[in-house]
Amino acid sequence: MGCILVAAASEDLFIETWPANYKSVIKVIGTIEKKDMQYAVQEENQLELFLYSGPQRVAWKNGNYNIAYGNSFACAKATGEIARIINAVKSKDRQTLLEYIKENCEKKVKVERVLDKKIDYSKLKKAAIYPFNKEMHSIFRFREYLPFKIQKIIDLPFLGNINKDAGQVIGEENSGVIIESNFDAAINDTVDTVILGDLSELSRIYKKDLVKKYAKIALEKKKHVISIELLKEDTYQELKKISEEFNCIFQCLNDFIQKQATDIKYGMGTDKPVISVLGTGPKAGKFTVQLQLKYVLEKIGYRVSNIATEPHGFLFGLHTIPLGNYNLLEYIPVDRQIDVIKALIMQVTQTEKPDIIFTGGQSGVVPFSSEINVDFNVLSSIITILAAKPDLVILCIRPEDDIPYIMRTIQGIEAFGYGKVAVCAMTSLSREVKKKKGISYEIKRYYKGLEISDRLQYFEQKLQIPVVNILQEADVVKCIKVIQKELS
Repeated sequence: MGCILVAAASEDLFIETWPANYKSVIKVIGTIEKKDMQYAVQEENQLELFLYSGPQRVAWKNGNYNIAYGNSFACAKATGEIARIINAVKSKDRQTLLEYIKENCEKKVKVERVLDKKIDYSKLKKAAIYPFNKEMHSIFRFREYLPFKIQKIIDLPFLGNINKDAGQVIGEENSGVIIESNFDAAINDTVDTVILGDLSELSRIYKKDLVKKYAKIALEKKKHVISIELLKEDTYQELKKISEEFNCIFQCLNDFIQKQATDIKYGMGTDKPVISVLGTGPKAGKFTVQLQLKYVLEKIGYRVSNIATEPHGFLFGLHTIPLGNYNLLEYIPVDRQIDVIKALIMQVTQTEKPDIIFTGGQSGVVPFSSEINVDFNVLSSIITILAAKPDLVILCIRPEDDIPYIMRTIQGIEAFGYGKVAVCAMTSLSREVKKKKGISYEIKRYYKGLEISDRLQYFEQKLQIPVVNILQEADVVKCIKVIQKELS
């Protein structure tokens, strides 16, 4: 009959919308970009049109005006554009109209999936890690779950770890891996891969790009390189080019962050229970708790999906978005990060069909005192809560935390979110910052045996909720029972 049907589609990338998905229909999706009509090719004979659907002033009832938004605006505008094209080409033939749009409109790069790349580890057999900082501690603690062997550990001489057993440094039994200091010598023989930890602070101190320096040394020795940092785009491209010259793998967080993340739209949320692992501050064991519970829950039959905010999450096959990393702002502006996490949760729900979804968190949720500025890590934790809307929260605490601060953190989490803090997980590592002649330094010590039990009892009595040490088998069981009870 010569009719052209134009229909709005859902903003959710993972839901099919009818009648917009029929091949005979022109599909329209709203966008917040104030641009002329754009298109994306979905199939050979079907286009998706994108037009502005953000807040705009419109005529309202009783002669008033109002601010409104939605895909209906985009659909109406697209219908007008189609009518204009029909007039220009003097034809109502659908294929002719589509060809005109392809020739005269801007093509839009569409995000189909979010952060779902996987690393091919088949070439990686024996790895060295450098330096031995907190992220590397997690990697070494859960090394049995990596698809390659941690053969060597290299660290900075002034940290006092050289010639020590790596297990001893992280409060475990001896591992047989002795920490070395000479980077060039350590990677010369048995290792085929180098994993570079977070070198951003050292790069700032030495005023030199240390990721670039050590990656080049390793690649020129024909070693594969994995960096857990999110690199500046020019550094990323340069190291990719060098790796291709030496026929080596170079991977970093950039490979898991979509450059068009600002285009992401999301749906109403997930119907799966979400557990967020948050903390009272840095180095509270959040990533350790997330991994420990993931592997134990999987052993007893649950399907678990994880969205990690720690930069080394991708090494364990977790979906990773490094909130709190300043370089992330190059790709995902802070006002779009909630959208990205929501879209990722929707993707995980529909593609992995999990029983439980874990989300990570960065640093603390509330500032320790009014004298401390609210840094981006605090904002990142709040973003996680608002985006994930957790049904249950596990709060990671440190032995040196005081009760009023923990209580303020719990109140903050429950005020921003919808689920309650059901259990606290205490790390066994205590860090005390002292000053000498105006210079701050950190004293580390691990609580052991009765010290841990006494501290757990103290916190449990004061907080009136279960408190566990996640590295103790009985406490892992206790934590899982709390999760099962709260989510049943």
